[in-house]
Amino acid sequence: MAKVTMDQILEKQKEMTAKAMKLNDMEGEPVVVEANKLQTDSKQLRGMCDEFAAQEEKKWAEHYGTAESKSPKIVKVKLTDEQRKHVLDETGVRIEVVELEEGREIKEDGMPQENPALIEYKAMEKARGKIAAKEAAEENKKAISNTIGEIQAQKNPELNAQLDKTLSDPEFLGGMMEKK
Repeated sequence: MAKVTMDQILEKQKEMTAKAMKLNDMEGEPVVVEANKLQTDSKQLRGMCDEFAAQEEKKWAEHYGTAESKSPKIVKVKLTDEQRKHVLDETGVRIEVVELEEGREIKEDGMPQENPALIEYKAMEKARGKIAAKEAAEENKKAISNTIGEIQAQKNPELNAQLDKTLSDPEFLGGMMEKK
């Protein structure tokens, strides 16, 4: 099929709308004849839309690759001394490197330092994520410790024996409860 443009699709829709409006002024057999013509036009329009979508998808795939063929390129960017200091001062977390997605967060084949504010923002985001993860782990550990204490307080020898066995497993809860 020849290349289909959006303008061609819009023109076809406009023609079909005009034909449909004329149906209001008709009666009897001519309505059926024109409705059948509109149905044929509708199939043609659908074909045009499908072809246009395929063209656009092919154009996108040629430029960016498909999800199956190309995952986004991740560019690692080292923070400047000033950025590292600012992130450390703001969050208390030391961040050395951030990862940016080429084509979305930085220009393709562009230099990452083209947007220092984005790099620092990503570093702050990473630092805050580390803080949140650490806080969540501490809260979980505290909640688990409280639950273990409640179980031990029941003074049930069988239950406590099973609990001691479970706690002695270094893999229990991914080692979270291991004493350091």
